[in-house]
Amino acid sequence: MNLGQDVDASLAGTMSFMSNTMDPGNLEQLNRLAMRLPKLNPTERLGGLLFR
Repeated sequence: MNLGQDVDASLAGTMSFMSNTMDPGNLEQLNRLAMRLPKLNPTERLGGLLFR
């Protein structure tokens, strides 16, 4: 599936979420949410959400 996301940013996001969960299903849900949230604040993009 092509979601138009930066692979490196997605991987960094997954790695940062691993401090909260190691469950693959939860990681997938967190990644999908993280991909949608930048639309609310496009100036920060994915990286602005991951490290708050």
